[in-house]
Amino acid sequence: QAVAVTPAGLVAVTERGSVLTFAGKSWTVNASRPRGFQERFAFVLGYDEATGRLVVWGGEVRERPSNDTLFFDGKGWTPAARSSPKPKDMKSRDSGWGPAHALVYDQALGRLVRFGSAAVAVLEAEVWQPLAPKGYRELVRGLAWKNPVHAQVTGDAHQVHAGRVFH
Repeated sequence: QAVAVTPAGLVAVTERGSVLTFAGKSWTVNASRPRGFQERFAFVLGYDEATGRLVVWGGEVRERPSNDTLFFDGKGWTPAARSSPKPKDMKSRDSGWGPAHALVYDQALGRLVRFGSAAVAVLEAEVWQPLAPKGYRELVRGLAWKNPVHAQVTGDAHQVHAGRVFH
């Protein structure tokens, strides 16, 4: 299960693709097992402010790492029309499914950004395009990130680890 912040509030997506919204004191089911979603574990979820859609990337499907991207339109899940290049975090055969990723919307870029333990990518026209921020690999040193934050004032996306903010 993964959670994202949207204009409607907190939204969760379950391993089977059900979409729930938090309504202050309880969760409301918006879509129970909607079409187009294969059961998956360890996926990441984000909200793309530019398109107003929920985005799911990766995870484990049938005990195999997945590089697919799905979009929720309010009724069902739709896969990306084209596949994305595999991130460096997934290319090693012996690495297994371990790298943690995070999705966060960066208002300055106007794009959803995927942070990994060795790579960064932005979502453009439903395809993850690799980015190479100067010093990112040295900064994270292969750590798995799980704490994306968004600076409302500057519009920047940051990662938090051990009480330090990286941007």
